Amino acid sequence: MSILPKAIVVVLVIVSTGVFFYDAEANTHGISQPVIKSVILIESSGNPRAKSSAGAYGLMQVLGAHAGTVLCPEASSEEDLYDPEINIKCGTRILRYELDRYGDNLELALGAYNGGPKCVKKGKIICPAARTYSAKVLQTLARQFS
Repeated sequence: MSILPKAIVVVLVIVSTGVFFYDAEANTHGISQPVIKSVILIESSGNPRAKSSAGAYGLMQVLGAHAGTVLCPEASSEEDLYDPEINIKCGTRILRYELDRYGDNLELALGAYNGGPKCVKKGKIICPAARTYSAKVLQTLARQFS
């Protein structure tokens, strides 16, 4: 049992698992570090072993279906998505893909990142869960990193 409060443990996990990968991926894909960190905080609370009921893995909750695809060639299996470096590379690449799709509109890209492209129609996020997710990431970004 940890003697540290949960919030401190979460920050330590993020720092120890992902901080070295933010800079490279942020620079490579033109996404700011604070955006990547906000996605990680909302997706997994900084837990590199997080797994969702939808089959998403790791810090950025990358879907297992992405493993081995052009967006995530580093992962040869779903298990690889638990590796923080691989997960941040794949998650950042997927988010960049969505940003390109939606003209660098971060709100729409986050909605699609979370719920898939079916959740974004005519410039609006139509799936309630994806809309809530996008708002949470943007609020975290504004609160923590502005």
